[in-house]
Amino acid sequence: MEEDDHSLQIIHTMADARQGIYVTTPFCLSWSDDDKLAVVCQKSIQVISFTHELDNPSSSLSYIKSTANLPKTWSNINLGVVDYTDIDEHRYDVYSHDKFDPAFNGGDVSVSHIKWSPYDCTLHQECILTVITSNHRILFYMPSNVLNGIWDLILDMSVIIYEKLKAGNYSFSTDPIGDIPSAPEQMFITDSEYLERCFKLSQIDAAWCPLSSLYGEQYCLLASVNQNKELLIWKISIPFKSTNIEQIGFLHLNTKSDPYHMQWIKLDDRKGCIFITFRNGEVEMYAISYEKMISDLTVHYMGCLWQKDYVLVNEILIHKGDSNSLKVTMCKGSSIIYGDLNCKQLQNSITQFQSKCKINSRLDSKPVTGFIITDNGNDFLVCTPNRFLIFRCSNSYVPINVKNVQNSNQDFYGIASSPNHYFGAILARDRIVRRESGWNYMNTMITIVQLKDVNDAIHDVMAIDADKRLFCSWDIYEIIRLAVYKNQVIPESLKNYIKSISRSESKNLLKLKRRLLLIMQQSSRSIFDLETDEEVEPVNNEWEVLLSQCQTYIFQKHCIESITLYLDKYQGTKKISHNDQIALLMMINYLLKSGGEVDKKMLQSIRSRCGISVNQQTAEIDMNQFKSTERLNLYSYIEIDEKISDVTCRNGHKWVRCCITFLICDSGLCRRCQSCQCYAKEITKTQDGSWTNFILHEFKTCTLCGGRLQSLRL
Repeated sequence: MEEDDHSLQIIHTMADARQGIYVTTPFCLSWSDDDKLAVVCQKSIQVISFTHELDNPSSSLSYIKSTANLPKTWSNINLGVVDYTDIDEHRYDVYSHDKFDPAFNGGDVSVSHIKWSPYDCTLHQECILTVITSNHRILFYMPSNVLNGIWDLILDMSVIIYEKLKAGNYSFSTDPIGDIPSAPEQMFITDSEYLERCFKLSQIDAAWCPLSSLYGEQYCLLASVNQNKELLIWKISIPFKSTNIEQIGFLHLNTKSDPYHMQWIKLDDRKGCIFITFRNGEVEMYAISYEKMISDLTVHYMGCLWQKDYVLVNEILIHKGDSNSLKVTMCKGSSIIYGDLNCKQLQNSITQFQSKCKINSRLDSKPVTGFIITDNGNDFLVCTPNRFLIFRCSNSYVPINVKNVQNSNQDFYGIASSPNHYFGAILARDRIVRRESGWNYMNTMITIVQLKDVNDAIHDVMAIDADKRLFCSWDIYEIIRLAVYKNQVIPESLKNYIKSISRSESKNLLKLKRRLLLIMQQSSRSIFDLETDEEVEPVNNEWEVLLSQCQTYIFQKHCIESITLYLDKYQGTKKISHNDQIALLMMINYLLKSGGEVDKKMLQSIRSRCGISVNQQTAEIDMNQFKSTERLNLYSYIEIDEKISDVTCRNGHKWVRCCITFLICDSGLCRRCQSCQCYAKEITKTQDGSWTNFILHEFKTCTLCGGRLQSLRL
């Protein structure tokens, strides 16, 4: 029995005339924590990056499309030479290189599936796109800093795994590589040895630890499972560096079936669980425990969650409810299975899961092609090729049919939800290939729907108190922005919350309120009434006044924090660079001019470092001494003054100032905030020892709103 049809509010649609030819597998959508939607195609990944334009005066979403392509050539990996002397070529255990060796199996490689790393794993605080290919390699991609719209392949993990494997005499171990005695290189190996090496190198799937950093240490964890049925745990430094990858965990899986998928869930700061599904339908659970200052992990088998039934688990999702329970939902064929695990009696819960779980097979005979759960873990959305359904716990999981996103000429191929589950993305593909002018066409349609309303967003904003994950997320603010644009009634409680700006509030909380001010500012500008399509006059400029006040408070706190870092770390250095001197003068000058509280000892320290005098009566810097210049490209100079806005040099060229260092962005590469369009200097991969370079590494997000700083060319 199904409930009456239901409708979801459609926010945006994106169509592509030819992409459908390359979308060949279900579960082809994945949404990252840094607001990137990936579409898995046959030999590439299309990435849609949603931008945080908080003052965007339209009802549509802002996004940028880019592509990550599989490499055309593969790195050469030498696993040894098989001695076929005296071996019957018709024996069943003689294997060819082309079939089993990932180093040679590069002729027709496709994307199997993808995973996103946690937020804040790179220098620019972005997620790493992790691609698992059909030839069992793990590839890492990051957006290119040189070519817009392109993702660069930064590492083939198989090369690292091969080096570790070879150093350990083709045996994985958590012992330090240097302690393993090196065996003499064999001229020939048997075919079974060659096959075993291939299976050890062939990675079936990977899963990231939900923690981006543990105990204040800058690293993340990655688990992989290979064709030899071995579970490996890797420690990767943050920001990501291919040279700092260390194997710290290992376990041989006691099963006869091949692994298929894996998921990693955090239990607490010292424990986690990995769920692995197998080709025979089994689902097994493994416990991960780690201590402070991780150098080694303990991995052990917990039990079999689901016995073999030879029905493949296409997707498994785990949601941590309270501290004592895990909600497990998995899709097997055309059925949805869901149940709870008691963390306090985990071993017993695993044993009884299959007998106590609920199975919903009231979909249709066609397999599930997309599957997500909501933020509370109780409700989930499912799509089959021709139906889109909602299952709600409050409705006893009776499937609710969603009609307004369905098209009789298209099939559903995937669904994904944004980080905080405010938006859902649904991908549909044409059923029939069209041919015109010698080209094959198969349309795809990505529909963005709203899953939660503005009241939920307002509640979350007022409750999070500048929590990092929600603070950096895009969807929660986009819901509020759309409500303001559509002239929906915004509760007075939110308006009063935004207006209560105080100098004593934390910098992160002020950034959060500035984000909301940028949104609310639209209500005081000339906008259009959606019903009459007539321009509405602005009401008042109260929001602009508050925005300016909030910006002043944030800059003041940023200046004090940055100067304090300088005095703590660099005061003892003998020389001060020209850029450091200019940045210090700019910051101390801004504090004085904007009415910020400046400690006299801080003024005295800056005076002695920068070689300027201070008025003894007012304890202020005499700005008549401010005669230094900033040297720029194109043989231009700018005299230093108290302004931190965009400036024009003597030759008439316009330049933008960095919101972190207050210096001019004078190189071809810089970064721009996706939320408020502020600019910042690019981060260099190697620190030159200067204070300005240090704070660029220390403050990686926009100074004013905490938005992501995207690399671009001026």
